[in-house]
Amino acid sequence: MKSIFLSIGVSTLTLAGCVYVDANEGAYVRDAYIEDNDAYNPEVAAIEAVIQDYFDGQGEASLERLQRAFHPNSSMFGVITDDEGESELRVWPKMYEVIEGWAQNDNPPGAGRDGEVLSIEIIDDRLAVATFRYADRFYDAFSLVKIDGEWKIAAKTFIRQ
Repeated sequence: MKSIFLSIGVSTLTLAGCVYVDANEGAYVRDAYIEDNDAYNPEVAAIEAVIQDYFDGQGEASLERLQRAFHPNSSMFGVITDDEGESELRVWPKMYEVIEGWAQNDNPPGAGRDGEVLSIEIIDDRLAVATFRYADRFYDAFSLVKIDGEWKIAAKTFIRQ
């Protein structure tokens, strides 16, 4: 499986591979370049760019990049474990409020950050699911939608490692 490494400062985002689903051809693994003929896949590249905006937007505390990644009506879900070891699913229905908080963090750009795209699955060129590992702290699953020609994160679900 091919890997693509994108480095920004000391931040690293890795694309481990992705699955593209075509209703006519079935599912197959590929990255931004189709393995058979090295043809560029603009849909995968566009989704990679959205995930890069999320990753760097958090690290740089950039409201602009985070807003570029997330749809205005997006939401977030997370499995949270309390002090007694009980897990629960929490919901943040107004992701724009979360994004505004992230944009106010005092994160030094790129400091000790690394992330890896584990998979991208595109369904019918309008819906996609991407999985992501953020350092050794979180796993994220993103539901993305293509609206007016642009990919946006519609929902983010995470678990802590």
